[in-house]
Amino acid sequence: MSKAVIRGKRDSKPLKVRYEELGIDVRLGVVAESLELESMRVLTSAGPVEFSHLVIATGATPVRLPGDGEQLVLRTDVEAAALRDRLVPGAHVAVIGASWIGAEVAHAALERGCGVTGLEYHPAPLAQALGSELGGRFASWWDGAELRTGQSVTAVEPDGVHLAAAR
Repeated sequence: MSKAVIRGKRDSKPLKVRYEELGIDVRLGVVAESLELESMRVLTSAGPVEFSHLVIATGATPVRLPGDGEQLVLRTDVEAAALRDRLVPGAHVAVIGASWIGAEVAHAALERGCGVTGLEYHPAPLAQALGSELGGRFASWWDGAELRTGQSVTAVEPDGVHLAAAR
């Protein structure tokens, strides 16, 4: 859905989900401390929670790189809208990480008339998740952008993205 917000095809607004009607117990901000499989309960910062079925969706924290340059991340609808507002014709976008989301951002930026450079530490897109050979098959997702693999970003500064010497 973030892709639709970035492309301007969907408004930035939260989904309407009725968790209670679905029988889903959502506990935001509660820390899962341990799991007792035999007794089928999770010990949390708010006390024990018994379960018959369990999904632990912890999410991930975006990596912030060294430097004082602007770095946008994409996790919420607000962040998607902020990114969309910067994707104006003629802008140049550096996408750090040739992941699935990185490719979506690159494609949306290209659609909106931006120049795009993708910087990936590994030898191919998605190589960390899929391996270099299979990941390399996803390079076409970056058609229209300049994709640079084997690149190590050392900092994001106001004057641009700084790269380590070639390895």
